[in-house]
This record gives sequence, C-alpha cells and structure tokens, in this order.
Amino acid sequence: METIAMTSPKVVSREIDGANWHLPQRDVRLLAVSRAPLAKIEAFKKRMGWRFDWVSSFGSDFNFDYGVSFPKEEVAQLPRSRAEGPRRGRPFLHHGVGAASRPLRGRLECSDELKGAVMLSAAPIRAYIPVSDVARARKFYEETIGLRPTQEYAGGVIYECGGAEVFMYPTRNAGTSKASQAYWQVADVEAEVADLKARGVKFEEYNMPGVTMKNSIATAGGAKTAWFKDTEGNILAVSQRL
Repeated sequence: METIAMTSPKVVSREIDGANWHLPQRDVRLLAVSRAPLAKIEAFKKRMGWRFDWVSSFGSDFNFDYGVSFPKEEVAQLPRSRAEGPRRGRPFLHHGVGAASRPLRGRLECSDELKGAVMLSAAPIRAYIPVSDVARARKFYEETIGLRPTQEYAGGVIYECGGAEVFMYPTRNAGTSKASQAYWQVADVEAEVADLKARGVKFEEYNMPGVTMKNSIATAGGAKTAWFKDTEGNILAVSQRL
C-alpha cells in the first residue's frame, strides 16, 4: 500500500475527509503529521469534526528525517520555495510504500485506536498449514508440490511462495476444516492442474449447484479453480482470475 504523509494538514483538511473514502480503493492511505502534542491534535480534530488519521511528531526527529523541517543553520542554505513552504502554510505531500519506506529515526504518537490499525495494516500476514505429521507433510509439500523451506521454526517449517510466507505447524486439529485452507493464484490453471496431476496430486470433484466442473476445474465467481487435499486432509486450491 502506498502511504501519503501530509505535514501541513490544516491547509487542506476541509476537503480531505470527502476524498479520503476513495483512497483505500486505490491502495493508498493518507496520514497527517503535525508537530503539536497529540492531546491538542485530538481536541482540535474533535472540535472540527474531522475523521482523517492525524498523528503527532512532537518531541521527535520525524519531521527532520522526512525532510519537511530543518535546523536553523540549514534553512539559509535551502532554496527559497523550500525554506518558506512551511511558513507560508503550503502542505508537503510525501509518498512511500509501506511503513518502512524511509529510514526514519523519529517516532510518531497516535491514538490507541489508530495505533492498532496502523500496526496491523503495516504488518505482514501469514497463512497457516496445520499438520498432524510434519515429516509426512514435508515430503508432500517439498517433493510433490515443489516448495522449498526457508526456515525450520517451532517444530514446523516456513515456506515462501510468490513473496508470501506460509507456516506449517504440528497440531492434533489438522485436517478438521471443511473450508479451503489456502490457494495459489496462478496465470494458467489448466497447466498447473495438469502438472500437479503428473506429480501424483489427486484433485477433488465437487457437485455444486449451477457449476460445471471440467478436468477437475470449476468456473464460477470470476475465476477458474481446482481443489486438492494434502496428506493431512487440508483443502488447498489453485485459482485463475478471469
């Protein structure tokens, strides 16, 4: 997700709330940053009825690290438009991908509600593969499917697929879910199914109302999908968006 940090929020805040509803649909998040203490920001935001995310860099080096505030000795060396921008109230908009796009040392202070939202939205999410027999499952995933382990951890194994990580872990509850555990999004589901069948994978055949399966592949809901089970009874799938 692309993050936009706005360091002069009062300048455009009257128009932000309306436009802010559309940003997440474009994979963009707006975060306003001010040097005032958080208590003052929260009180002012409440009085004005504003809803956008607004945090405090009070007492930290965040603004200096981000290049929107400067020590007095550096201001004289800046171009006039850059040096006078903040004093004239012109907002600086900065773009970054994710929370760690810049090596920032300064910390931001935010409300407890926003803190939880920011932490989760910036943290990677992992998929679980529960197994009752790790050795048996590893043979299936590594020799039959072709996954490569990146780390052995807590009695289980971490695999990486397409930049995302999945954690296989031992549990007595493996294979108890009747829903799909995970799926791979592929470009050519027919080719993937043919390759997996050649490797010995057995695909499931489901009788779903209004859905016709051909060569173990169901076409519905804007995708072509085929399901199979691992050695532990987990339901997995390969799916191609249409």
